[in-house]
Amino acid sequence: MFFAKEVTIPPNTPRSEPYSTSLELTAGVIKDIWIQWRYGASYICGCRLGVHSFFYWPLSLNEWILATSDLLHIGENFSLDSEPFTLDMQVFNEDDTYEHRLWLAVNVQREGEEIVDASYLLQFLGAGYYG
Repeated sequence: MFFAKEVTIPPNTPRSEPYSTSLELTAGVIKDIWIQWRYGASYICGCRLGVHSFFYWPLSLNEWILATSDLLHIGENFSLDSEPFTLDMQVFNEDDTYEHRLWLAVNVQREGEEIVDASYLLQFLGAGYYG
């Protein structure tokens, strides 16, 4: 199953007080995570993702996935088998003037389902439709 969310981060949102949000998922195995930042956010914004109040992406403590202009794909095999079935996100924006946005997408394989072929997604993003 495919889940997606666009997140808007207000200006002056420091790493020490990040904006928090979550993406509702379903039970299963997280197979893929994609993060795409809107243009203009490179290295002044960042995010980290977790489950059940623990941040797994990136796993290094006090580190962030910094914004770049490239689509980031994280191949994963993470079992999500206890409630709540959410992907938690913290984001920061060090820009003092403008809000910035990112797009998050997650592919969750439920038991007995085939893996979603997300090649159409990569073609869509690669063609520059988002940004």
